[in-house]
Amino acid sequence: MGDADGGLAVPRALAVEVLERAEQIIANEKKIVAWVAEGQTIEQITAKGQKRVEPATDAVRGVYGSKNLPLWKFPHRYKLAAWLTGGPKTICEVRTAFADEEVLMLRDALIRSGYKVVREPGECKGLGASNY
Repeated sequence: MGDADGGLAVPRALAVEVLERAEQIIANEKKIVAWVAEGQTIEQITAKGQKRVEPATDAVRGVYGSKNLPLWKFPHRYKLAAWLTGGPKTICEVRTAFADEEVLMLRDALIRSGYKVVREPGECKGLGASNY
């Protein structure tokens, strides 16, 4: 692919995934253009995106409804979220264990926020520090 700003090579194995994501981005941009045409402010438009991802951002911070988990695990939850959404083990390696309930709550929050979760519930159980 290329345009006036440069070129980009996409490996054949990723072509469909890259195309699907590009189509999602175009659809989102069309929504934003329509909201601007309606006269919505930047604050109103931004709030729509923030509201969508709120369950995931809260979960990564350790907030699950009225339950607040230790903040020190934030970077580990962030890596766990990357693993749940398909990140490679080398990047997502976490050196702290998580309770099954917490992993499943984070998985659910990512799904509610519209993220593509690739790990099945059964894969999310018994995650000691070296099991993912």
